[in-house]
Amino acid sequence: DVCSPISVTVFEPNLFSLLLVGNAEEQRVLADGDIFFQLMMEAASAEDWDLWGKLFYRFWFDGKWDSLEEGAKKVLLHTTIPHTVYEIQSVKSAIDQGPDFARSMMDTLADLNCKKRMVISAVPGLGSKDSLMAIARLLKREAGFEIVHAPIGGHM
Repeated sequence: DVCSPISVTVFEPNLFSLLLVGNAEEQRVLADGDIFFQLMMEAASAEDWDLWGKLFYRFWFDGKWDSLEEGAKKVLLHTTIPHTVYEIQSVKSAIDQGPDFARSMMDTLADLNCKKRMVISAVPGLGSKDSLMAIARLLKREAGFEIVHAPIGGHM
């Protein structure tokens, strides 16, 4: 047997739509995540960037937005807007495609004949932790992914 030189590694992926084909708990986690996406889009529409930062930071990081220095807040905002708006729209679009689309994606991942790995940061965000763990369990169970926890660091 020759080992394929190709591998797939995803780091804290935004593959939330795959949870549509998960068990009841995984689908509940998706519903919770959808609340985050809605709040983020509402903050963007209102151009309430302080709320945007609070939501984003609480979801992806382990800490409090209010404890960050103003310079760090500005850097985070300038590096996530407008890209994260487009990312959320993309995630929502994949979810809106429904469970058949999610099943097709999952089957494609399962059929890949290579090493597959999902990396989760050492310190996942407070809001993303349940989603990431649900995606990890699903990818492991349905598509044969190995789940790896980074030894240090957080999201990004």
